[in-house]
Amino acid sequence: MAWEPLLRGADGGIQVEVNSTGQAIREFERVEPKPGDALYLTIDTRLQQVTEQALYEVVQGLLDENNYYAGEAAAVVLDPRSGAILAMASIPSYDPNTLRLDFPDLVKDPRRPLVNKAIEEHYPVGSTFKMVTALAALQEGLITTGERVYCGGTVTRYGATKSCYRRTAHGSLNIFQALQKSCNIFFYEMGLRVGIDTLAHYSRELGFGNPVGLTDIFGEKKGIVASREYKSSLYTDPWYPAETMDAAIGQSFHSITPLQLANYVAIIAGKGTHYRPYLVQKVVDSEGSIKMIAEPELLHFVELDDANWEIIRQAMSLVTMPGGTGARLADFPIRVAGKTGTAQVVGKDGSIPSHSLFVAFAPLEDPEIALAVFVKHGESGGSTSIPVARRILEAYFHITEEQ
Repeated sequence: MAWEPLLRGADGGIQVEVNSTGQAIREFERVEPKPGDALYLTIDTRLQQVTEQALYEVVQGLLDENNYYAGEAAAVVLDPRSGAILAMASIPSYDPNTLRLDFPDLVKDPRRPLVNKAIEEHYPVGSTFKMVTALAALQEGLITTGERVYCGGTVTRYGATKSCYRRTAHGSLNIFQALQKSCNIFFYEMGLRVGIDTLAHYSRELGFGNPVGLTDIFGEKKGIVASREYKSSLYTDPWYPAETMDAAIGQSFHSITPLQLANYVAIIAGKGTHYRPYLVQKVVDSEGSIKMIAEPELLHFVELDDANWEIIRQAMSLVTMPGGTGARLADFPIRVAGKTGTAQVVGKDGSIPSHSLFVAFAPLEDPEIALAVFVKHGESGGSTSIPVARRILEAYFHITEEQ
């Protein structure tokens, strides 16, 4: 652990003279042990408990329904105003109090409970990526809010036929409606307009493909951004335009950690501010003196037109309204901006359930909380991730069913 030297303190000792039988007969020197420092975390205990329980119940429900592929999930909750981590959960987990006894079983568990899924695993991202494509197209002047793209359910470009989810034909859509309904056809077109090189650039600007800066614990993975460079490291084939279409909707080589997803939506909430995520709020020594108080650390600012940030924020707010893919939150008493994601898994017979993702921030106008939920093989859209997000939001805003 990064803070181990401060937590450990210093050993004490006594130097004594002993007789021939080993009995102490005289003390020469005594050094009193020094207690370690106390760390005060950014974690909201109640929010952490709710997040863990919600993830556990969703995963258990999938297993009870004979979804044998399920069993893993993760969620991260950030304060977009500072980067403070309010909750971070990884399922399956383990009891640190019995780790030594449980260790032989834990290392054999194929779900790898010793791995923190929130930072040490990167996963397909699905349609939660579409804000990257939208921002790139807006900032490069390749789309306006007044322009519409027709979705007939399928499209053939560059010799490849691509479809909307379940071949849904959305008709004519502007950028707000495209994000609200998560129209693949619209974003295939935006991907072709932007191109893979520019798309990869904006992906990295928004925190993908590199660690986002967490230093309080070790193990953060950098993930993968789909790009010519990455493909060339694996294959000799060139990059094809049809692959850009896949990358534009969050498929292809993209692989992203839940922490990166939460950081990404926090950047959108903060209109470009990328704060270092952190877990330690302050350090206090054994005598009660404060040795360190964490301050928000701006690592990067994504310089986009303010109007473009606002377009994306408003479009995300439509996702959680009636007609949006996140309409399960339409009755939530606080305005939530969100985006669902379905990361499809390739299987021999197509029967392997997709991963379920949801990202969000709230309140819309003055965000206090940003979150990402990932449920491995949790089935389509936000079917399992949105209920987890809702419980997190309810806990944060102290909303009860009676309200």
